[in-house]
Amino acid sequence: MPSPPASSKSTASPSSSASANTTAGPLGTRFPTPRESYKLATTKVYPVTLFRRAKPTDAYLAMALTEAEARLTLSGYRLGEALNAILR
Repeated sequence: MPSPPASSKSTASPSSSASANTTAGPLGTRFPTPRESYKLATTKVYPVTLFRRAKPTDAYLAMALTEAEARLTLSGYRLGEALNAILR
């Protein structure tokens, strides 16, 4: 199975400093812990600049799209590794 694509600033590829926020998967892939999900939610998804019933800025929408794409890509790799481990 190919490795996940490298990313410069995305949270999709946990760095060694983020290893405390993840646990090893069946084949070495890092699975998120609640701490990683909480950090993502409080810093990216629901920043202090986002207000209820207010239209999100274009910058927020661009960031949200980029982050969602990165997270979906990583989840696909994680699902693939989990399925490969189960089906072997």
